[in-house]
Amino acid sequence: MAGNKEIYKSAISIVEQYGFTPASSRLVSGNLSIHEELESKLAEFKNKEACLVFPSGYQTNVGVISALMTNEAHPV
Repeated sequence: MAGNKEIYKSAISIVEQYGFTPASSRLVSGNLSIHEELESKLAEFKNKEACLVFPSGYQTNVGVISALMTNEAHPV
């Protein structure tokens, strides 16, 4: 894929449109429409109501575990 000219052109277009930042939370890097578009398409693909994408496994674990480990008595 590294030598694929279509991927190269697409990557340049995305960087020109959205900029380039290292992987970090949206709180740090900001929420972009491309994040929401990806989540929407993934939810549709999986036939789910919604989807949430995390930039790393660590942040996924922190988000999921903290959401599940609550004192409230709500069924998951």
